[in-house]
Amino acid sequence: MTEYVFKPSRRKNGKSVASRLYSGRYRLPGQNKTITVALHVSDQQAAKAKLRETIRDREREVAGIIAPKRIRDAANKSFRDHLLDYVADLIARKRAGGYVATVEVRLRKLAKECGWRQLIDVTPASFQTWRAKQTLAAKTVNDYLAAACAFFRWLEKTEHIERNPLKHVGKVEARGNEKRKRRAFTLDELSRVIAESGEYRLAILTAYYTGLRRNELKQVEWGDIQEGAEGVFIVARASTTKNHKSQRQYMPSWFFAELAKAKPQDAAGNMRVFGPGAIPSMWRFKQVLERAGVSYKDDQGRQGDFHALRRSFNTHLAQAAVDPQTRKEMMRQSDLRLTLDVYTDKGMLPMAAAVEKLPMFPLQLKDAHPCAHNPDFSGHSVASADAEKLATERSQIPETKEPVHTDAHSGAIGQTCENGCLARTRT
Repeated sequence: MTEYVFKPSRRKNGKSVASRLYSGRYRLPGQNKTITVALHVSDQQAAKAKLRETIRDREREVAGIIAPKRIRDAANKSFRDHLLDYVADLIARKRAGGYVATVEVRLRKLAKECGWRQLIDVTPASFQTWRAKQTLAAKTVNDYLAAACAFFRWLEKTEHIERNPLKHVGKVEARGNEKRKRRAFTLDELSRVIAESGEYRLAILTAYYTGLRRNELKQVEWGDIQEGAEGVFIVARASTTKNHKSQRQYMPSWFFAELAKAKPQDAAGNMRVFGPGAIPSMWRFKQVLERAGVSYKDDQGRQGDFHALRRSFNTHLAQAAVDPQTRKEMMRQSDLRLTLDVYTDKGMLPMAAAVEKLPMFPLQLKDAHPCAHNPDFSGHSVASADAEKLATERSQIPETKEPVHTDAHSGAIGQTCENGCLARTRT
């Protein structure tokens, strides 16, 4: 093993000038690389002691007795400082400003209320204790957990911690425990809302026909409204969408014509379609619903807010028998379960009409000949009333006890009946 201390030197004005502080070099047994470390002391004996301590720690790290130095240093750093580094990295990676702000607020809240001053303070028990006291919606609590887990995964990747301390903390069951339950508008309700929408007509119809969220709708520019070979559409730009992906959101041609008429003559391509006040606030949308005679909440406590237009968009596509994969793409969702379960108002699906499309299996007459009386599923069937009448007539026919002359007519004359089977004829 190699180890020694020295004072580094550098050239200054053509002369070699030694540093005032010592550095050290060492190489452990079995290693080919010599490591140089700054010791930051001017006394040689102190430098040797620090180098010896550094080598001892490194040997313990190799043996797995202690954690690496970068992890030990991170453990001594405050949670707040790690959070500032994380936020700075999110900004450098061009994450949306609203997302970064939300993550920072949530992590600061967790740090304060869970007592996380340093990384060592973060435990599953501390988070679960905090969660048990919350009155927040189940989805919101899960969002807090997701924000924390994303932060600790970042610390893992940057080698500040060995593992995510909240990795095995389970989520709260959100289905059935939603605080804010949304519904879809029926076609009649939506028609009345549009009729009373006034200055908000274009915004409401655009949200309905494209499924754009409120914040995405605010950022639509006139240059995003385009016409192609397949139809007319709005380009949902990656910089404005929730999933940071660009996609065409098609709309009916008649509505495209209405939008075109509303475009100012001097409007530039980068001008916003919906300026201030063009999209109704929550309070204004409730007023529209009230004028239209549409309840904000239904008898199940589900609310019909502006975002319910997106749910209506998907539900009405389902009612029109649009296949799930197409609906998923139109909704710009990565998980089909989200399209089918969360954004589909199942109570409005045509289930009664669907069951009527199943094949019919009418009641067959007992002991009846399979050709003469039973239904032919190629398109012929016997109505139940006719079947009962036929059964009554058969019961009134007296039984004949005339013997069959098998000697005179040993073979039956085969005749083809209407349904294509052979019927035996007695003579």
